[in-house]
Amino acid sequence: MKALSSRKKSSKRRKIIIFVVILALIGVGAGGYYYKSYDNQDAKDELSIENDQQFTETDNSIKNDDDSEKPTEGLPDNSSSVTSDQVETNPSLSVSITSTSQSDGMVRALAKTSGTGTCVFLYRPDDGGKPVSKSVAINGNQCSFSASQNDFTFIGPWNLTVTYYDGGKKVEAVKNVTIN
Repeated sequence: MKALSSRKKSSKRRKIIIFVVILALIGVGAGGYYYKSYDNQDAKDELSIENDQQFTETDNSIKNDDDSEKPTEGLPDNSSSVTSDQVETNPSLSVSITSTSQSDGMVRALAKTSGTGTCVFLYRPDDGGKPVSKSVAINGNQCSFSASQNDFTFIGPWNLTVTYYDGGKKVEAVKNVTIN
């Protein structure tokens, strides 16, 4: 009789232990699921905030303190309401990117043009993030770009486009660069 009674106790104990282990596994699984979904929601919220900030910025470029300092020579008459894609290309104009560099915390580029007007330097990151751009006047058939490397939010490959405007028309040069 004693053997039968101890078997029932050990069988009952095993069932209780198995039940507790199953409950613990369910609790750990549910906790992991909620932690993961909470972590994903935080990431989604951060991404949403970043996207909202990106779209509410009115100008993603490096800004001059005084708008009157922005070069306008050679730009189309309606340049404030026209995008670069809508400006006609002039095959008699030429622009070439002669050098790009990054040193002492600065990113620099130099372009050579076929005349006077305005150059627009546009750096676009490969990650689709915030571009960096600047308009500069041409001086002696050259235009140069200089900006702090802190303005570049992405380390890695960028696409540099230099658009040269003269007489309301344009021509572009493109070069891939790496920001470190």
